[in-house]
Amino acid sequence: KKERCSAFIACGNSTEKGDIVMGHNTHSDFATGQLLNIVLYVTPCNGHSFMMQTSAGFISSTSDWFLCGSGIIGCETTINSINYTPKFGMPYFCRIRQAMQYGDSLDDYVRIMTEQNAGDYACSWLFGDIKQNEIMLFELGLKEKHIRRTKNGVYYGMNSAIGEELRKKETNDTEIDDLSSSSGSRNARLNELLNDKYFGKINLENSKKILNDHYDMFLKKNMLNSRGICKHYETEPFGCTDIKIVNSELASNLSFLGRIGCCGQSFIVEKYVEKHPEYKHWGKVLEDIPVRKWIKIMFS
Repeated sequence: KKERCSAFIACGNSTEKGDIVMGHNTHSDFATGQLLNIVLYVTPCNGHSFMMQTSAGFISSTSDWFLCGSGIIGCETTINSINYTPKFGMPYFCRIRQAMQYGDSLDDYVRIMTEQNAGDYACSWLFGDIKQNEIMLFELGLKEKHIRRTKNGVYYGMNSAIGEELRKKETNDTEIDDLSSSSGSRNARLNELLNDKYFGKINLENSKKILNDHYDMFLKKNMLNSRGICKHYETEPFGCTDIKIVNSELASNLSFLGRIGCCGQSFIVEKYVEKHPEYKHWGKVLEDIPVRKWIKIMFS
């Protein structure tokens, strides 16, 4: 399957203000991606209020991007090439919804996501607690998990498991350091941007630059292809379909900055189908994606 999403979370000495900054872009086929255009605010009778990017009828985000009244914020990137069969248990979307609504701490998120884990959606969760100014990388497969926590530093996801034990035991992934692959190129580029070029300067504006980045670490030049953090596929309707960023101040009000579409490149269905007639049948369900401006999304 194709790798889905690029994301990062940073805090302390890595950010301009010492606060938490988080960013995520969704990589999807355009038919699915265009449906993830709803921001839902939920005020339950019990538990914490929360907001999430989602699609109609979903009980959790599924993209995944959420901010909670508890002070916990989160997103994730899929772990590619799992080598196991998921087991009977609680589906991931039930577990993350439970964590969002009832979790009070990062420890609660680990406990809730681990209990009755079905292994149905292996991914690298990036969680932050804006009240404690602490971030966590929580990778979960079936039997294996990998956890890192810090109040100074950066974590990111690009579809290869960071945790070596999880990657070796529960995936067939060999691409994490392969610059010719999407995951390998994005791994190297995210590390370069987050831990070098923008370290200590990560803020909302620089987060836009990071997630809009098209540098191909294999070819060593900017290219609109699958090796960029902002992923593009040249021949099929798949790639980056949205982008979101948030810092502690915005998250405290359940607000964030975002836009549908990727880096300012438009997608016009008629022109695409003319160039790639093998996808003519997709024209019935795809919608044009014009260039859109960043907007602040907030509950009023």
